Amino acid sequence: VEWLQYWLGLKPYDGIYGPITYNKHESALRSSGMNPDEFLPVWQSPRRTFRDSVEVWRPIVTEALSYYDKVHEVDRFLSVMQCESGGLEDATNPSSQAAGLMQHLPQFWDDRARVAVGGRYAGESPYNGEANIWVSAWLLYAATGGGWQHWNFGCL
Repeated sequence: VEWLQYWLGLKPYDGIYGPITYNKHESALRSSGMNPDEFLPVWQSPRRTFRDSVEVWRPIVTEALSYYDKVHEVDRFLSVMQCESGGLEDATNPSSQAAGLMQHLPQFWDDRARVAVGGRYAGESPYNGEANIWVSAWLLYAATGGGWQHWNFGCL
Protein backbone atom coordinates (compact mmCIF):
# COMPACT_ATOMS: atom_id res chain seq x y z
CA VAL A 1 0.00 0.00 0.00
CA GLU A 2 2.89 2.38 0.72
CA TRP A 3 4.23 1.76 -2.80
CA LEU A 4 0.77 2.49 -4.25
CA GLN A 5 0.54 5.69 -2.21
CA TYR A 6 3.97 6.73 -3.49
CA TRP A 7 2.94 5.97 -7.08
CA LEU A 8 -0.31 7.93 -6.64
CA GLY A 9 1.55 10.90 -5.14
CA LEU A 10 -0.15 10.66 -1.76
CA LYS A 11 1.68 11.71 1.38
CA PRO A 12 2.27 10.51 3.99
CA TYR A 13 2.89 6.94 2.89
CA ASP A 14 1.10 5.47 5.88
CA GLY A 15 0.32 2.05 4.41
CA ILE A 16 -3.41 2.42 5.10
CA TYR A 17 -5.73 1.71 2.18
CA GLY A 18 -8.44 4.08 3.36
CA PRO A 19 -10.85 6.29 1.43
CA ILE A 20 -8.23 8.82 0.29
CA THR A 21 -6.00 6.11 -1.21
CA TYR A 22 -9.04 4.34 -2.62
CA ASN A 23 -10.38 7.47 -4.34
CA LYS A 24 -7.01 8.42 -5.79
CA HIS A 25 -6.49 4.82 -6.96
CA GLU A 26 -9.93 4.82 -8.60
CA SER A 27 -9.20 8.10 -10.41
CA ALA A 28 -5.84 6.80 -11.63
CA LEU A 29 -7.44 3.63 -12.99
CA ARG A 30 -10.17 5.60 -14.78
CA SER A 31 -7.68 8.02 -16.33
CA SER A 32 -5.71 4.99 -17.59
CA GLY A 33 -8.84 3.66 -19.30
CA MET A 34 -9.23 0.78 -16.87
CA ASN A 35 -12.45 -0.30 -15.17
CA PRO A 36 -11.97 0.34 -11.42
CA ASP A 37 -14.66 -2.21 -10.57
CA GLU A 38 -12.33 -4.96 -11.77
CA PHE A 39 -9.40 -3.88 -9.57
CA LEU A 40 -10.57 -2.02 -6.48
CA PRO A 41 -11.64 -3.56 -3.21
CA VAL A 42 -15.17 -2.84 -2.04
CA TRP A 43 -15.12 0.00 0.47
CA GLN A 44 -18.19 0.69 2.53
CA SER A 45 -18.85 3.29 5.15
CA PRO A 46 -19.50 1.68 8.51
CA ARG A 47 -21.22 4.74 9.94
CA ARG A 48 -24.49 5.32 8.06
CA THR A 49 -27.01 3.50 5.95
CA PHE A 50 -28.45 5.39 3.01
CA ARG A 51 -31.25 4.66 0.58
CA ASP A 52 -30.11 3.01 -2.63
CA SER A 53 -31.12 6.16 -4.53
CA VAL A 54 -28.55 8.09 -2.45
CA GLU A 55 -25.88 5.40 -2.16
CA VAL A 56 -25.63 5.20 -5.95
CA TRP A 57 -24.10 8.71 -5.92
CA ARG A 58 -21.31 7.77 -3.46
CA PRO A 59 -18.58 7.33 -6.13
CA ILE A 60 -19.18 10.77 -7.66
CA VAL A 61 -19.54 12.42 -4.24
CA THR A 62 -16.32 10.75 -3.14
CA GLU A 63 -14.51 11.93 -6.27
CA ALA A 64 -15.78 15.50 -5.89
CA LEU A 65 -14.96 15.72 -2.19
CA SER A 66 -11.55 14.13 -2.64
CA TYR A 67 -10.79 16.89 -5.18
CA TYR A 68 -11.03 19.28 -2.20
CA ASP A 69 -9.34 16.85 0.23
CA LYS A 70 -12.63 16.46 2.12
CA VAL A 71 -13.37 12.78 1.56
CA HIS A 72 -13.96 12.43 5.31
CA GLU A 73 -17.22 14.37 4.78
CA VAL A 74 -18.76 11.99 2.23
CA ASP A 75 -21.34 10.63 4.68
CA ARG A 76 -22.28 14.14 5.77
CA PHE A 77 -22.78 15.14 2.11
CA LEU A 78 -24.86 12.02 1.45
CA SER A 79 -26.96 12.74 4.56
CA VAL A 80 -27.81 16.17 3.21
CA MET A 81 -28.59 14.69 -0.20
CA GLN A 82 -30.90 12.14 1.39
CA CYS A 83 -32.70 14.89 3.26
CA GLU A 84 -32.88 17.32 0.33
CA SER A 85 -33.82 15.09 -2.59
CA GLY A 86 -33.77 11.46 -1.52
CA GLY A 87 -31.11 10.99 -4.17
CA LEU A 88 -33.50 11.83 -7.00
CA GLU A 89 -31.92 13.93 -9.75
CA ASP A 90 -35.23 15.41 -10.84
CA ALA A 91 -36.35 16.53 -7.37
CA THR A 92 -37.86 20.01 -7.25
CA ASN A 93 -39.08 21.90 -4.19
CA PRO A 94 -42.53 23.19 -5.17
CA SER A 95 -42.29 26.31 -3.01
CA SER A 96 -38.74 27.52 -3.76
CA GLN A 97 -38.14 25.72 -7.07
CA ALA A 98 -34.82 24.47 -5.63
CA ALA A 99 -33.65 21.76 -7.99
CA GLY A 100 -31.66 18.54 -8.18
CA LEU A 101 -29.83 16.33 -5.74
CA MET A 102 -28.64 19.08 -3.40
CA GLN A 103 -31.51 21.49 -4.15
CA HIS A 104 -29.86 24.54 -5.71
CA LEU A 105 -31.99 27.64 -6.05
CA PRO A 106 -32.54 28.46 -9.72
CA GLN A 107 -31.49 32.12 -9.37
CA PHE A 108 -27.97 31.03 -8.33
CA TRP A 109 -27.41 27.88 -10.38
CA ASP A 110 -26.12 29.34 -13.68
CA ASP A 111 -23.54 31.58 -12.01
CA ARG A 112 -22.33 28.76 -9.77
CA ALA A 113 -22.11 26.24 -12.61
CA ARG A 114 -20.21 28.72 -14.78
CA VAL A 115 -17.56 29.30 -12.10
CA ALA A 116 -17.37 25.96 -10.24
CA VAL A 117 -14.51 23.61 -11.00
CA GLY A 118 -13.10 25.84 -13.73
CA GLY A 119 -16.43 26.10 -15.53
CA ARG A 120 -16.62 22.36 -16.16
CA TYR A 121 -20.41 22.40 -15.71
CA ALA A 122 -21.27 25.72 -17.38
CA GLY A 123 -24.57 25.36 -19.19
CA GLU A 124 -25.52 22.16 -17.39
CA SER A 125 -28.86 21.74 -15.70
CA PRO A 126 -29.13 21.43 -11.91
CA TYR A 127 -30.94 18.17 -12.71
CA ASN A 128 -27.67 16.70 -13.99
CA GLY A 129 -26.66 14.72 -10.90
CA GLU A 130 -22.91 14.85 -11.52
CA ALA A 131 -23.00 18.61 -12.14
CA ASN A 132 -25.13 19.16 -9.03
CA ILE A 133 -22.69 17.22 -6.86
CA TRP A 134 -19.57 18.95 -8.21
CA VAL A 135 -21.12 22.43 -8.01
CA SER A 136 -22.24 21.65 -4.46
CA ALA A 137 -18.72 20.54 -3.50
CA TRP A 138 -17.33 23.75 -5.00
CA LEU A 139 -19.93 25.77 -3.07
CA LEU A 140 -18.92 24.02 0.14
CA TYR A 141 -15.15 24.24 -0.14
CA ALA A 142 -14.07 26.84 -2.70
CA ALA A 143 -16.75 29.51 -3.14
CA THR A 144 -16.53 32.81 -1.34
CA GLY A 145 -19.21 32.64 1.34
CA GLY A 146 -19.52 28.89 0.84
CA GLY A 147 -19.90 26.26 3.51
CA TRP A 148 -22.46 23.99 5.06
CA GLN A 149 -24.71 26.90 6.08
CA HIS A 150 -26.37 26.60 2.65
CA TRP A 151 -27.96 23.40 3.95
CA ASN A 152 -28.79 24.33 7.56
CA PHE A 153 -32.53 23.89 7.16
CA GLY A 154 -32.97 20.71 9.15
CA CYS A 155 -30.71 18.47 7.07
CA LEU A 156 -27.57 18.70 9.19
